[in-house]
Amino acid sequence: SSISTSSHIGNTPSISDMISQLFVLLSVAACIHGVSGEWSEWTDVNGACSATCGMCGTRVVAERTCVSGTCEGPSQQTEACGAALCVFPTKTCCPGYKKGFVWITQWTDGRLECISVEKKGSTQTSSSETTTITSSTPA
Repeated sequence: SSISTSSHIGNTPSISDMISQLFVLLSVAACIHGVSGEWSEWTDVNGACSATCGMCGTRVVAERTCVSGTCEGPSQQTEACGAALCVFPTKTCCPGYKKGFVWITQWTDGRLECISVEKKGSTQTSSSETTTITSSTPA
C-alpha cells in the first residue's frame, strides 16, 4: 500500500501514516519469521480418568487457550490415572507400571495398586506422604 500524504506538508508522510506503515511491516515480519501465538495461563482442571485400572488411563489436570495467533505446544496437561489393579483376564498393570504396595498411612494402612516401574524399594515417610514398597511378584 502507498503512504498517504494528505495530512502533511510537502512529500513528508504524517506521523500517523508512518505508525500505520510500521504496524503493517511488523505484522509481515512476524508472519515471515513464524512468531507464534499467545497462550492464556494454565487453569487447573479435575478431569475424569479415562480408565479405572492398571494406570492405563489419562486425566486432564490443566488446560490453556490460544488467545492470539497460531499457538504451538499442547493445550492440555495430563497425568496417568486408574491405579487400581485390573482383574483377570485383563493384564494387572499397563506397560510402564507394576504391582506394588502403597502405604496410605505410615506403616499401618495400605493397598496394592499399579505403580511406576521406576519406583524401587521402600522408604518410611511422614504420615502426610505416601510410601511405596514394590512387589517382587511380576505384574
